[in-house]
Amino acid sequence: MPRIATIGVFDGLHLGHRHLLGSLLSQGAHTALEPIAVTFDRHPLSTVNPDLAPPLLMPRHERIEALRRHIPQVAVVPFTPEISRLSAADFMQWLRHNYDVAALHLGFNHRFGSDRLQSLSQYARAAAPLGISVSAASEFTLPDGSPVNSSLIRRCLADFSTVSQALTALGHPYALTGQVVHGRHIGTELGFPTANIRPLCDRQIIPPSGVYAAITILPDHTGHPAMVNIGRRPTFHLPDAPPTVEAHILDLKADLYGQTITLRFIAPLRPERRFPSVDALKDQLAADALAVKNIL
Repeated sequence: MPRIATIGVFDGLHLGHRHLLGSLLSQGAHTALEPIAVTFDRHPLSTVNPDLAPPLLMPRHERIEALRRHIPQVAVVPFTPEISRLSAADFMQWLRHNYDVAALHLGFNHRFGSDRLQSLSQYARAAAPLGISVSAASEFTLPDGSPVNSSLIRRCLADFSTVSQALTALGHPYALTGQVVHGRHIGTELGFPTANIRPLCDRQIIPPSGVYAAITILPDHTGHPAMVNIGRRPTFHLPDAPPTVEAHILDLKADLYGQTITLRFIAPLRPERRFPSVDALKDQLAADALAVKNIL
C-alpha cells in the first residue's frame, strides 16, 4: 500500500513530535495513504560529526517503543555513511523504492539530505519527478508562544531552574532507566534508604543535581512514588565522590539490588545544598518526602 511518511530522530518524543505525528495521521486519512514514521538508529551527527552529537533524551529502544505507541508503522533506518551522503532527491527515491512512499509530511522546519535544501518548495520540486508530494505540518508552540524542540529541552535539562520547562515541553515525565547498585548506604543511616541507580545508557542526559518527585517503575511494572536525589551529597563532605542518582521509594521495602528500574521524573523539588548538620538534613528529607506525597 502506498504510504505517507514523516522523517525525524524524534528524540524525547516531545509535544512538537506528537503534533507532527497527529498531523501525519490526519493527512493519511485524508489521502488514503498509510502513515509511516521514518526514524534513524542514531542521531545523524553521530555519523556525520560525532564530536557534535548531542546527548540523548531517550535511549534508542525507548524512543522506538514510544513512537510505536503513537503510530503503528515505524521504519528504523541505520544512519550509515552511505545514507548520510544521499541528496534529498536520492533519499526520497530510496524511500520510494524501500517503503513505497508516495507523499512526505515534514516538520515545519525539518531539513534532510546532504544538499540541505532550504525550503518546502525546493523539496517539492526535487520530489515531483519521483511522483512524491511534499507537505508540512504547522509549527507547534506552547501557550506562551515558546517553540518546542529537542535542543531546547536538552538546554533546559542542563540547569535545575529550567527543568520544569523541559518537562512541560516534553509533555510527559522524563525517564531514566538503570540498574540498582550498592552505594555508601548513607540513606539507610539517615532513615531514608535509597536505591542507587546506575543508568543503562551512558549517552542519556542525567537531570541536574537536586531533589525530585518521581514515580519508580519496578520490573513487575508497578509504579511507586519516590523521592530522588541527584548529586554529590555535599553535607557529607565528599568532594571527590562521583554524582549519584538515588531513589527513596516511599511505600516499598524490598531488596532491589541488581534489578533494572525506571525513574519517571514528575517535578523538581529543590536544588541540592549542604546542610549545617545531619539532623537538619533529616528534617529536610522528611519535608521532601511529604512534598512528594502531596504531589503524587
